[in-house]
Amino acid sequence: MAGLTSREISSAIRARRLERALSQAQLAELANVSRHFIIRLEHGQDGASLDVVLRILATLGLELTFADAHATSVHRDATDEADLDALLRAHAK
Repeated sequence: MAGLTSREISSAIRARRLERALSQAQLAELANVSRHFIIRLEHGQDGASLDVVLRILATLGLELTFADAHATSVHRDATDEADLDALLRAHAK
């Protein structure tokens, strides 16, 4: 099973920005980056530092989580949550 791609991260950033009714310029200002950077990031272009991507995710209220890709089963309890709407939106594009 393949891991998360940069294109999926870019799509999630764009989707959340639109959900929050932010322009690219507004997000850029909030994250202290240029609008050009946001444009390149949303189009999945290479060159974004991980620190900056993490800052943009945090600005949008998103977080990057890790899971063991080799795990054969996943235990979930009642406190675990999944944003199914976000997953569906991401895969609809």
